[in-house]
Amino acid sequence: MAELLHNPSKITNAQQELSDILREPTNGGIRYRSTTLLQAIVKETLRLHPPIPFLVPHKAESNVEIHDVIVPKGRRICPGLPLAHRMVHLILGLLLQSFYWKLEDGLKPEDLDMEEEFGFTLAKATGLRAIPVIRL
Repeated sequence: MAELLHNPSKITNAQQELSDILREPTNGGIRYRSTTLLQAIVKETLRLHPPIPFLVPHKAESNVEIHDVIVPKGRRICPGLPLAHRMVHLILGLLLQSFYWKLEDGLKPEDLDMEEEFGFTLAKATGLRAIPVIRL
């Protein structure tokens, strides 16, 4: 959200994409259409601001057996990653579709502090204060 508020034209473009998709008839069924811009926004944001620093060591030392299934000591990923990936897109899409967003106290987008604080996870050094305005 901070990156979008830093680049307000991207919010407008993403909201337009979502509106266009929701206006299309579905013939009584659920039809999936790719949200290309929304996916690009999430991918670029994760590239610029990875949730976990790449310097955190992660290596499986041995094979693991879980309910008679051997999980080899090769590279593993978080089993919740696909769900988290879908939830990020869903929540961001809902926030963009439901509200117009502005920065607090007349702060200009170019003045938004985008610095990060290094820890076990990366986070903004200063909190984001965004004001939602209901879209009608």
